[in-house]
This record gives sequence, structure tokens and C-alpha cells, in this order.
Amino acid sequence: MKILTKTSDMAASLNEVETFDKSVLQRLFPDISVKQKNHKDWMTDFEKEIDSYLKTLKQQSASSSDIAASLNEVETFDKSVLQRLFPDISVKQKSHKDWMTDFEKQIDSHLKTLKSSSIKSEGRILELEATVKINKEERSSLVNDLDILIVHLFHFRVK
Repeated sequence: MKILTKTSDMAASLNEVETFDKSVLQRLFPDISVKQKNHKDWMTDFEKEIDSYLKTLKQQSASSSDIAASLNEVETFDKSVLQRLFPDISVKQKSHKDWMTDFEKQIDSHLKTLKSSSIKSEGRILELEATVKINKEERSSLVNDLDILIVHLFHFRVK
């Protein structure tokens, strides 16, 4: 009778360990599910699923890096274009959004100075106002795009 008790105790312990293994792995990887099978087959299938899942995450991470690099290129390009258009305006290096806001404020201030100055022609002022309007629209669009990219980047990193 003692042998049967030990055998059933061992079977219960084995079942408890297998159940614990599955619950830990499923908590670590909630997006992965494997159909109920014997423990060895379940573990093998789960390992394959994890491998596939990790490969997908690596690809998404690489894609996120590409997006971040592209975003950096766009920001650098925007700054260089604006600085060429307005060489008298300089803004210290900051985040792109802050840089654009400060640049816009300086453009607004610059426009006020130009309006009060009799040296500049009315045509140039109208041209600068149109440029400011375009820059505001582009800035708004860039800020929205940046916000979307940040959300996507955060989303990819969370997964």
C-alpha cells in the first residue's frame, strides 16, 4: 500500500509541476497559446511558438528603428530648410517639437520687426507670412506625425 501512495504522490507532484510550468510560461507570454497536450508535446509546441513570437518582435523592433531613423532624418531636413529660409533666426538644439515652436515664435517676432521697418517691402512681408502659415501647417502635421510615430514605437516596444 505504501508503494501505491508514493506512486500516486509522485504522480500528483509531477502533475503539479507540469501545471506550474504551463501557468508560468503563459503568464510570461500571454499572447501565446498552445492546445492542451501531454506535457512534453505542450512544451515543444510552446517553445516553437515563443521562437516565432521572438522573431516577430525582432522584426518589429528593426522596423521601429527604421522609423526612428527616418523621423530623425525628416527632423534634420526640416531644421536645415527653415534655417536656410531664415538665416537670421537661430534656435538652440532642443526636441524637434520645442525647436519648431521656438522657431515659429522667432519667425512671428521677426515678422513684427519687418512690418514696423520701412526698409522691407510689403511684398516680402506677405511672402514671409505665407511661409509662416505653411510652416505652421507643416509643423502641425509633423507634430501629429511625430505623436503617431511615438505611439507606434511605444506600442511595438510594449509588445
